[in-house]
Amino acid sequence: MRICLLIICLGLFLADARAQQPPYHDLTHNSRVFGHPKAYRLYLPEGYEADNRRYPVVYFFHGWGGRHFKDDNARLDYAALQQLVNKYRVIMVMWDGNIDESEPRPYNVGYHEDVKFRVQMKDYFPELTAHIDSTFRTLTGRQHRGIIGFSMGGIMSLYLGGLYPDKVSTVVSMMG
Repeated sequence: MRICLLIICLGLFLADARAQQPPYHDLTHNSRVFGHPKAYRLYLPEGYEADNRRYPVVYFFHGWGGRHFKDDNARLDYAALQQLVNKYRVIMVMWDGNIDESEPRPYNVGYHEDVKFRVQMKDYFPELTAHIDSTFRTLTGRQHRGIIGFSMGGIMSLYLGGLYPDKVSTVVSMMG
């Protein structure tokens, strides 16, 4: 009887844990550009695991003070993001624009005194898209790849769209 009770309790615990799982996956990959692991948040459309389809990809760039796992200024609704991913049948990648945990300014972009690192996020974008394309079932042509950013991430999306027109077909800047 105790074993049955234990199994039932374990089953309820696991069912509750599955129900509370977030709609995204926080992942890392080893970056050759930076020489250390880089984190990103991934949203897959509902049913991704059950089919063999390939999907377009949208890359989201956070603003100042944001990270791949938060953007308080944009007031992101993560459940709503999953609904959009499901509705439009896309993969969404939220990259981490911070290079160093001690540096609050993301992206390290430009040619001025605030640029603190040799490598910039613009150097990383081709590596990240190659990683996502080789790891997940994506549609790899530029016509199936878009970027969107909020605030400083909006500026970054405009910058990268101009720098890599061979990799991106659609660019959205929200309050960039």
